[in-house]
Formats: sequence, structure tokens, C-alpha cells
Amino acid sequence: MEKNFEYFLLKLKDLIRSYISKFIFSLGVGGLMSLYVTELFRIKLLPSLNGVDEIYNVLMNLNIKGINFIEPFILIISLILIISAPLVSKNFSGKALKLVFLILAFGLEIISCISVFIKGEISNSFILMNIIIFTYFVWLIIDILKIIYSWSRIDKLSENQVDVTKLTLIWAVIAFLLGLLK
Repeated sequence: MEKNFEYFLLKLKDLIRSYISKFIFSLGVGGLMSLYVTELFRIKLLPSLNGVDEIYNVLMNLNIKGINFIEPFILIISLILIISAPLVSKNFSGKALKLVFLILAFGLEIISCISVFIKGEISNSFILMNIIIFTYFVWLIIDILKIIYSWSRIDKLSENQVDVTKLTLIWAVIAFLLGLLK
């Protein structure tokens, strides 16, 4: 038992050494993005919610009829099944775990945004969920950039040479996405 625990601690130490720099960078950028979104909510959203007495009145003004008793249970069970589907797959891998965590993080982010709408104030759970989701988002972006860099290299042994046509394709995709945002 003690030998297994020592083995676990050694593996944990290796994991921390290999990912600490990436985690610190992701946490820093994620914290800045979270601060930006929190202040955006505070400046833009909260003043518009001050005139509203209750969210219930807003929903009734939208002519939304009463929710049946079973509908929230269907929603919860559906979300649980979507999240657990990759976990019970025979081909379960780390990619599936990343996908499950991303879906779970987005779900919790939606719940924390709804709490801001209902309470009319920014809570600590909203700030914490923003930090978690943006840190994980930056973590995934770093992984995607590593994959793109390894794909664009000409010779896998030499890290300094990249294929110009692949870089042109990457820049075209970036320009297209920026054009969509404009």
C-alpha cells in the first residue's frame, strides 16, 4: 500500500513539473479574461436589470407558459447522458475526457450566468466559474497551437522549418474568422 502511494506521489510530481508553466500561463490569461467578462457584466448588464423587479415578471411578459413538472428532469437527465456517453465508450481516451470537462464547464458557466440574471448581482460563483472556464479555454488554445505548429513543420526532426503554404492557409483561416467577427 505504501509503495503504491509513493508511486502515485512520484507520478504526481512528474505531472506537476511538466505542466506547471502551462497551468500558470493559462491561469493568468484566464484570470484576465474573467476580469474582463465580469466587468462587462457589471457595466452593461446589471444597470439594465435594476429596473426589473423579478425575473418571473419578465418571463410572464414574454408570454412563456408554465413549465411542466417533467421538463427540468428531462433536461437534467439529457445533459447527464450527453456528458457520460464518452465515459462509457470502449474507445475512451484523454480527448473524450477533455470534451466532457469542456461540456461540464460550459454548463456550469451557463448556470452561473443565470444566477447573475436572477440575483441581479455578480456573485463569487460567477467569478470562479469564469476563471475556470477561461483558464481551461486558454489551456485548450495552447494545445491547439501546438498541434498546428507540429502540423506545419516540414521536417519533423528540424523544428525551425515550416511549410509556407500551410502558414498561408492558417493566415487565410484567421483572416476569414476575423472578417466574420467584424
